Parts: sequence; C-alpha cells; structure tokens
Amino acid sequence: MIDPLDGSTSGFLDLSLSSGANLAASGLAYSATDGLLLLNYETSSQVGTGAYLYQIDLASGVAARVGPASVGISAGLTFGPTGLLYSWHRDLGLVIIDPATSGRTQVGVGPGGDFMQHLAALPDGSLMGVAQVSPGSGGPRNLFRISAVDGSQQLVATLGPEGEYFALGGLAYTVPEPSGGVLVALLALLARAVRSAAPHRVR
Repeated sequence: MIDPLDGSTSGFLDLSLSSGANLAASGLAYSATDGLLLLNYETSSQVGTGAYLYQIDLASGVAARVGPASVGISAGLTFGPTGLLYSWHRDLGLVIIDPATSGRTQVGVGPGGDFMQHLAALPDGSLMGVAQVSPGSGGPRNLFRISAVDGSQQLVATLGPEGEYFALGGLAYTVPEPSGGVLVALLALLARAVRSAAPHRVR
C-alpha cells in the first residue's frame, strides 16, 4: 500500500496467481463491491494467449482467476462511475468485463487503430486512454477521451518529450479541488531513470 500524502509504503503482499502463471500485469482496478481485480497477460498453448482476470485476496496475497477464459489481448482496467468494469481490447476496442465471470461485451463497433495501454474513468461517464504514438519501447503517448456509449476516441493531447524513451506506468483520475479533476500519468524516463507525475487537467 502507498500513502498518497507522503509516498511511504507498507503492507507489501507476496502476490501469487492461482493459475501458477508468471505475473505480467496489464491492468489493476478496485471497487468496494468487487474488490481488487488484476488483468494479467499470459502466454499459453493450453489455455490460450491473452489477458486473464484475477481477484486478489488482500489478506493472503493470492489472486484467484475469474473464469477459465481469456479476456483477449487487452490492457487497462478501470471501473466507471456506474460500476461497470472497462478494458481495451486490441481488436474490439472498448469492452465491458463481467467481474464475476470475466466475460466481455464489446462497446461500439471497434477500435480506431490505437491500442490503449491504460484507462481511467471520469465522473461524467467517459473514459481517458493512453496509446503509444509509434510502436516500440518508449516515446510520446497520445491521450484520448473515449465514449463509454460507442467506444469512439477523441485526441486530447500528446504526453511525454520527443526523443526520450520512457514507460508509462499508470493513469488515474483524482479530484483535489472543486474547480475540476486532474488526470495523472506516471512517466518513468528510462534514459534518465527518473519518475515524474505529469498532470493533465480535464474539465
């Protein structure tokens, strides 16, 4: 656990997956109803390659797989304000995942060519997503607003400096003041081994 006021950490979990697969997290989301959910990318000739949904027991650190089927090649995991669980599928675009079965439902007609690596939900019901501008291990990312009605995307901004290689480790929406929320992306600059918070105000 991370204290949001001073960044101190405590209560580390020795996380283990019930399937025995290696941990390769591609999404993490929490709700009071469904608990802490993990999207884990796995390669398997027996059960299929893709992202599998797990529910994490915070007391034991054991993550139990939800349902036998893969969600597909998916990344990003966030709960919307109405309690729906969203992810981004490589071929289907925005999908809704059933936290109880890991079944998925496509939203709209499919993606517009950008694979969202991270998602964050806004209070108005729409979502924000981040996609890499060019294929590779780093470089700038495009920030999109995504409709939860039809999955369509609208480019908002480009994050990150040109010529720098960095990893984008997460996306979250927070409301620190009445005037509007702030979308925070954690950028890890690989060339300089520096981490910094890059806020983008969303109204």
